[in-house]
Amino acid sequence: MTGTEVEIVFDKACSNLVPNSTLETVMYNNFKELGIPRLTDEDIEFARAIRSTLTEEDKKFRVAPELAGKDVCDIILPYTEESGKKMMFGSTDVGDVSWIVPTVQVNTACWAIGTPGHTWQVVTQGTLPMAEKAMLHAGKVMAATALEVLLYPDLVDKAKAELKERLGGESYVCPIPSDVKPSARK
Repeated sequence: MTGTEVEIVFDKACSNLVPNSTLETVMYNNFKELGIPRLTDEDIEFARAIRSTLTEEDKKFRVAPELAGKDVCDIILPYTEESGKKMMFGSTDVGDVSWIVPTVQVNTACWAIGTPGHTWQVVTQGTLPMAEKAMLHAGKVMAATALEVLLYPDLVDKAKAELKERLGGESYVCPIPSDVKPSARK
C-alpha cells in the first residue's frame, strides 16, 4: 500500500551453545589445579578505577554472590552443570561448532566486574597486564585440558555420548539460509 520495500541482509547467525559437562568438569578440575593468575595491587586498583566509570546498573552485575563487593574476580567460582550453562555471555560462533563436536570454553577475569562489552573500558583493560595474565592462564588451562583428553581417550567417548544424548536426535542446521552467500566487503 505504501510502496515500502525491504531487503534482508544476513550479517551473521549463531546457534545456541550445546554445553558438555564431561569436558567442562575436566577443564574445571584443571583450572582448580593451576589456580588463578596472580593479580597485583596495581591490577586491582586499575579495576577499581574502571568500575568508578561504570553506571550503577553495570556495577550491580555479578555472576555469583561470592563476588559481592569485589572489583575483579579473584576466585575460581564453583562449577555445577547449571552454573556452566549460565557463564556464557553474548553470542559466539562456537555454538555452531558445539552441535558437531563436544566443545568446552574457559572464562578468566580479563576486566573489572560489570564492564559492558564493546566499550572503551573493555578496550582500555585489554591492553593491561591483568588481561594478558588472564589470557595466558586460559591458554594453560586449555592446554592442560587438551593433554588430559589426549591421555585418556575414554573422555572423548564420554563427551561424544553426552553430546548425542543432549541433542536427542536433533542435528545441526545452519541458521543462515543456504541461498545466502558471503558478500564482498566495500
